[in-house]
Amino acid sequence: ATSAYGVRALLEALAGRPLPSTVRVAAVGSATAAAFEASGITVDLVPASATAADLAAAFPAARSAAAAVAGAAPTGRPAVLAPLAELASDDLVTGLAAKGYRVDRVDAYRLTGPPADVEAPATLPSATSVLFSAPSVVDHFLARFGLAAVPPVVICIGPRTAARARLRGLTPTAVAAEHSQRGLIAALLEACGSAPTHRHDEV
Repeated sequence: ATSAYGVRALLEALAGRPLPSTVRVAAVGSATAAAFEASGITVDLVPASATAADLAAAFPAARSAAAAVAGAAPTGRPAVLAPLAELASDDLVTGLAAKGYRVDRVDAYRLTGPPADVEAPATLPSATSVLFSAPSVVDHFLARFGLAAVPPVVICIGPRTAARARLRGLTPTAVAAEHSQRGLIAALLEACGSAPTHRHDEV
């Protein structure tokens, strides 16, 4: 899974049924892994960097995976279920397919903006920084408030979000080294010249 939302959608589809013992679980990062583990599901693979491309790269070659897991797909290629956001890129799918996996992509959830009946404020509160946690957040922010409302410091959670920000005419101040909410905060503190004085275990 590439997000906690994907984990939630998968668990809802399972409706309390346990995963088969032959199924191995991969999570894109620590927050997604924690969502699995909170439901008692052991995570077998978490890449060092939390992007879909890095998750695909962390998988072993399909032939090795098929030898290690009993009950491989009838085609001889191990199958991977990928519950993704509707607008998610195909980085995970293409990366796994290139390694010989059969990938079943499922659009498990949809990212939307605020309800249409929620009136946007005429102006935003004074702010010096903005944190973008996904490409869709960049799009929704600009659609709602416009380019002129973007504060001078722009922090992006990862390279795809930064790419979307640049495409929309923004210049990211920093991209989080750890692609997570904790990484966003660390990047913000560094950009603002304020190193944390204690550890943030939870965000």
